[in-house]
Amino acid sequence: MKFHYSVKQVMETFERIGETGRLIYQKYLILDCLFTLFFLIVMLAITNKLITNLSVGNILFVVCVLRAIFDLLENGFLIKVLKKYPEINKSILKWCSYFTTTKFLCLYLWIAVLIINDLFGFF
Repeated sequence: MKFHYSVKQVMETFERIGETGRLIYQKYLILDCLFTLFFLIVMLAITNKLITNLSVGNILFVVCVLRAIFDLLENGFLIKVLKKYPEINKSILKWCSYFTTTKFLCLYLWIAVLIINDLFGFF
């Protein structure tokens, strides 16, 4: 997915991939939930290893968990939309896009803090 997407883009994509593609995408989203949990564990382990300041570490732990939550919400909402296709709940798709954007912002924040820590040793 993109950093942010429109309802129209999602609807066009769902139409373009067809029924088989939508079924495959649902399965992918379920697998992505497992990846999200694995990635959360990796992010937490990296944070624990690299960040020595307890306060910053705790904030990054929250950022990591939030990133995972937003990813899982996005996946869950997309699965819900796919199961009801061709009926489209545009409100849910808007929320999916917001979840995606927030998920990426959390990831970028986490990476930025790790880089700043590595370059300057602030944390």
